[in-house]
Amino acid sequence: LLPAISRAAAAQDGDDFRASFSSAARLAGALLLPAAAFILVLPEATVATLYRHGAYSMDDVRQTASAMRMLVPFMIALAAIQIVKKPFFALDRRNELIAVAIIGVGLTLLVLVVALRQPIGPATVANVVIIGSAVNVLMAVVEPPSSVVVRVVLLVVAPILVAFGSMLYLGAG
Repeated sequence: LLPAISRAAAAQDGDDFRASFSSAARLAGALLLPAAAFILVLPEATVATLYRHGAYSMDDVRQTASAMRMLVPFMIALAAIQIVKKPFFALDRRNELIAVAIIGVGLTLLVLVVALRQPIGPATVANVVIIGSAVNVLMAVVEPPSSVVVRVVLLVVAPILVAFGSMLYLGAG
């Protein structure tokens, strides 16, 4: 479906672009939602059918089924990201894609927090939205460096700064 979306974007055909994107979303939903429901309803049967050959015990099946059940929201989120990113690439709007991805990861983490029955407050939701929006604004204002050396330095320094900021954030609470 990416070639159809790309062709429509190149031709600036909004109707064909929307139709191709809508078709991709419907196809993903038709395949993914029944699979997710099947895993949620019959996780042990699914795992036993796929893996219970030889050394895979029933206890292994139960543990794997439990993990699979917890991964269903992430599976759905990943599929949604895979579909939503294609129009951004076709329209050459990668900056917005990064902000959407950050918000998507944050929302997925919120689902995990709820699934694990952890308390969640408005500050947690605000963090997700603010970080995604801040990255979007920053990417609109700051041009990416053209020098490979600067990019490599940023590649090394950025994770260290994120780790330091995370340490300060977690240590403050």
